[in-house]
Amino acid sequence: LKSGRNTESRRPKQLRSVLVICETALSLLLVAGAGLLLRSFAQVLKVDPGFRPEGVLTLRVALPDAVYSKPDQIRGFYANLLDRVQRLPGVRFAGAVSGLPLSGEGGAGTTTVDSQSVPLDNTTPEADQRVVTPDYFKAMGISLVRGRFFEARDTNGTPPVAIVDESLAETYWPNQNPIGRRVHSGGRGSNDPWSTVVGVVRHVHNRTLEARSRVEVYWPAAQRPYSGMTLAVLTSGNPMNLVPTIQREVAARDPNLPVYHVRSMAEVMGDSLERRRLALILLGS
Repeated sequence: LKSGRNTESRRPKQLRSVLVICETALSLLLVAGAGLLLRSFAQVLKVDPGFRPEGVLTLRVALPDAVYSKPDQIRGFYANLLDRVQRLPGVRFAGAVSGLPLSGEGGAGTTTVDSQSVPLDNTTPEADQRVVTPDYFKAMGISLVRGRFFEARDTNGTPPVAIVDESLAETYWPNQNPIGRRVHSGGRGSNDPWSTVVGVVRHVHNRTLEARSRVEVYWPAAQRPYSGMTLAVLTSGNPMNLVPTIQREVAARDPNLPVYHVRSMAEVMGDSLERRRLALILLGS
């Protein structure tokens, strides 16, 4: 560049200065971005998900429609399996849910709420909907705010019931007792029967820890049997130690059924943060 001389032309000097300024600006941008992402990640780790993951084993079972074509077959399978799992040494509570929180599973849909506290056009929210067995809430450590959990008496032959989360109760029945109120799946023109609210539970982060989920409604599995369920088993020790035993229990009920997505609930939470963790590592590096 110097062409054998000790002096530089003005143009290369200016170009070098511009490059140094750009490099410094980019470095500051990356450092600031990494710092903000780290702070945001730390805040996410402090979020209360609405359940307790410690000691919970999760595994999924899907009943084929060709074999389990009748609702009574689905009810009978899960009732029998959960009863057998509940009796295993080291198991405190065993429940099942149609869509496990933070797993990418689960459903949502329009729900009609019988409320006079909001305009009529706002009484059909899009809600997260889950089908659960009675002990699911206890297995996941989801606290009861008011009323009761589902019980064995909530069967196909009894009036339909539902449990809602605290966010739905506070939105549609503010300063009122939500127990005894009504909800049903679908819009106002739906033929789905009204279900009486028998309990209110804590709000659960079903989709992501970064933001609250939609309002939530839970239906009893005995009244709305669902073929694909995830077992949630609260244990008194290392949850992974029970995997072979529970797999044998499933095989004893139906040897052709695969058991998959076998993870502790702590692993499920960790997997839900994996993309954010990877971005933090890359930006930090």
